[in-house]
Amino acid sequence: MKQTLRFTALLSALALTACQPENGTKPAASDAQPVASSAVSVSSVAPEATVASGTHAPAPAAGNKNEDPAFKADALVLLKAIEEIGVQSSTYLDSDEMRQKVAEFGKSKDEAQKNKLAVEIYQSNINLYRDAVEKLKTLQVKNQDVVGLRDLWIKKFETDIELFNIQIKEQGKGLTDAQIQEKYKDIYRQNRDLAQDAAEQNMALYKRSR
Repeated sequence: MKQTLRFTALLSALALTACQPENGTKPAASDAQPVASSAVSVSSVAPEATVASGTHAPAPAAGNKNEDPAFKADALVLLKAIEEIGVQSSTYLDSDEMRQKVAEFGKSKDEAQKNKLAVEIYQSNINLYRDAVEKLKTLQVKNQDVVGLRDLWIKKFETDIELFNIQIKEQGKGLTDAQIQEKYKDIYRQNRDLAQDAAEQNMALYKRSR
């Protein structure tokens, strides 16, 4: 599942590929609105899950009797962790603190202040993704399929962190979002591919664990 996000004033709580600007001409990076993005998309968790509203993915039902119970237990641990990451990050990014920063960015006429606020917003995203990585690294799962998907999510989140660091590095230098995307096209492409792969494998794991 490939999704792109424009660096506008909208707070997105459902961003899967959090750092992807849309193609086309964009304002200079110093004028573009930084996006605060949830670590995972609701659609990557489970068909019935609704992260934005705080509801939970249902526990896997006893449907696939051929699957090892140990696999199902590990799968549930990972699916629950991914959902919790999405809920926690969405809650923070929809907080009064973040809304205030975004509002201040939109109103400020001072370029130095705008750059400062943009960096703070990007850093908040980095902190959320780092927390997500640490949470996943501490998961006690043994099934190799589950471990593989966990590691895929970790790699995806680590590329998100890299992209946010790029935004911080380029903030205020006058590059458009399209120019930044072209300059770092390899990591942007890798991030999109990882996001799609993680979302597809997450859905497959959910269905298999039912």
